[in-house]
Formats: sequence, structure tokens, C-alpha cells
Amino acid sequence: MNQEKNPKEDFRNVVSYLENDKSEHYNKICMISIEKGSLISGRKGTKIWEELFEQNVSQVRQLLDDPALHLYYYDKWSFFLAAGKKYPESQFMLKAEQMFQECGYCFCKEHNLTVINNFHIIIGEGNLLEMIQLCMSTEKDENKRFQVYSAQNDELIRQTDEQLHMTTVISDALVNNRIIPYFQPIRDNRTKEIRKYEALMRLSDKDAHIYMPGQFLEVAKDYHLYLQLSQKMIRKVLELFRDRDECVFLNLSAYDIASEENREFILKLLSQFPRETCERIAFEILESEKVTDYDQLMEFLGALRSRGVKIAIDDFGAGYSNFKAIIQVNPDFIKIDGDLIIDCDKDPMKKLCLQAITELARGIDAELIAEHVENDGEQQTIESVQIEYTQGYYFSKPLPYSSLKPAESEVEVKE
Repeated sequence: MNQEKNPKEDFRNVVSYLENDKSEHYNKICMISIEKGSLISGRKGTKIWEELFEQNVSQVRQLLDDPALHLYYYDKWSFFLAAGKKYPESQFMLKAEQMFQECGYCFCKEHNLTVINNFHIIIGEGNLLEMIQLCMSTEKDENKRFQVYSAQNDELIRQTDEQLHMTTVISDALVNNRIIPYFQPIRDNRTKEIRKYEALMRLSDKDAHIYMPGQFLEVAKDYHLYLQLSQKMIRKVLELFRDRDECVFLNLSAYDIASEENREFILKLLSQFPRETCERIAFEILESEKVTDYDQLMEFLGALRSRGVKIAIDDFGAGYSNFKAIIQVNPDFIKIDGDLIIDCDKDPMKKLCLQAITELARGIDAELIAEHVENDGEQQTIESVQIEYTQGYYFSKPLPYSSLKPAESEVEVKE
């Protein structure tokens, strides 16, 4: 190959690839994507970026000493190597590994900049460009710069189709008011009454099919729709409980707390309710999503408390960081993680842990709520260590608002 050739000469694009694929029958692609290309281009400008890109391509081109390997331009940040069925797979992988070793970095002396290349290889039949982009977009290991994928990945296609379907469900729920609060009763183990509920989000589609949080929350976060869902949920729940006399618990994730706009939304919304309503609201800080800025958290919790709102720590017992949260937050309620509750009647160590947590709660004047209680043995253990509240399927599953019992009622029949 002529190494003096201008990098852009004969540098074919996707249209050329698709045309050549008819005769070459490509079944191997090595996509070379430049890490943070948009950041470099935005900071240094188009002219410098193009020079860097050309130098990067030249470095790779120098290793292409086989006419059966074809180089194509993909987009502003990526280019790729393609080979047909007749090209041995082992040889293609060796070439890709050689390129990664020798071209993983490209240093431009003139501008004192280094380009970092990530290599993504796909081998198999079908639309390889479509499949490799799908694999790259769903890649979880961001620290791995050399990845090999299979073109036959039905599970990935299924997951992607489900995710795209769920974005439609979420968008439809936001537009057409299909965010449905469910409420799980929290039983007072001293009075045997239901005076508290936890609000849990559900979505409904146009066919009235109900979707659980595990089906949509992560998708909502990935597509930047989570805060809209959260805000609509909080507003609905507060309106429903404006004139009720029970306490309602709402979840606040790290996403909720990290967003200044969302914090302001919550505080402004609370200002529209009388203090006696706010005093019956408790926000749960989710331990499953770690809060990184505790100063920000404490300032926000102080603003909530100034309005009479109660604070709960969720998932206590799930990790050591809970103790830091307890010390800093000084909660009104502590919700014990289900892992400590399940089979606590059969596991002496779990019972000892529950006794220790009870002593801790008494020391900071917090009340305890045992979550995920599912049978009589667990409930008897909960009561024996004097945990104030129980939440779980043993007494009731989450219910739509229309199914809530009057506040004065006593739960006598387990659902």
C-alpha cells in the first residue's frame, strides 16, 4: 500500500461499504472509535480535529498491508476495517490486536494532543454496522477498550426492543397522565392499625396494562425521563393525601436530590400545602443509590424539615454506608432492608442484628419499619424485638388508591 497517500484519498464511506458488500460479502468489522472525540473537536475546533483525525487514520492505514482489508469512514468520530468471508477469522483478529497495540494511541506532536482509540470487533452474518452500533451503545464495561461481539445476539436485540417499547410507554404515561400511585400499608405493631402508607409508582399504557418500577425506572434514567416521572408522582400523591389524616412515604433517589431544579420543585410544591399536611409526609432517602454530596443533601433535608416533613432512611442494613447516613441524617424513621427480615425467625444472627438496630433507633429517637415481611414467623420476630411498624405482603400488597381502607379501620384479615 502507498503510505504517502493523503489519508482522505480512497477513504470510502458507508455508502461505498454497502455497495461493496454485495460482492465482498463482509462478515467481519473492526470499528475504531475515538474516545471523547466530540470533546476534543469542541475544545480545539474543526480544523485541528480534522488534522488529528487524518493523522490517526494514517497511522492505522500504514498497518493495512493486505488488499483484502478495506478501510471505511463511518462518522466524524469513527472509521472501520472490513473483511469478507474468505478472510480467515483468526487472521482478522490478529490484525485487529496488532492495530490495537500499535494504534491504540495517536500522539500529534504539532498540537501536543493524544487521541485514544477504542476497538470494537464484530464477526458474523447480518447487518454488521447496525449490530455493532447496538452493541457499542449498550456496552456496560466502559473501561474496556478492546471488545469483541457476536453478530448473532438475539438476547441483546430482545432487550433493546423492550427498552424502546418502554420509552414509548413512559412518554405516553407522561403525556396522557398514566402515572399511577399504588400504596402499601404500613402496620403499627402497637395499635394494630394502618396509619401510614408507602407510595409506589406504577405506569399504565393505553390498554390499562400496569408496569412495575423494575420495568421502567432504569430506562427512564437512561433516557432522561426519570425526573419528569418523579415530579408527577410526588404531585399526585400529595394531592391525594392533602385531606387524609394518615402519613404517606415517598421515595427520593440520588437523581432527585442531585437535581437543583427538582429540589426547588419539591420545596415549591410543599409551600402550596398547609403545614399539617406536610407533617404527614415522609421522604425516604434511598440507600441503593449513593448520595455523593452530603452537604447538598443536608441542606435540602433541612429545608424539608423546616416545613414539617419527616425523613426516613431506606434499606438500612444493606451496607456499611448506612451508619454514615444515620449519623448525618438523624432520621425520624429507619426502614430495615428486606435481606435482614427474610427468615429472621430462623436465623439467630439476623435476630441479633434486629435487636442491635432496635437499640440504635432508640438511641437516636427514630422509629423502625420492617420491610418485606411475608409470613407469621417473621412478624412474630419483628414484634418480639419491638420494631414499631411492619410493611410487607403478610399484611397487604401495594394497592391502588381506590382500594385504600378508611384510616380508622383495623387490618384483621391478611391479604
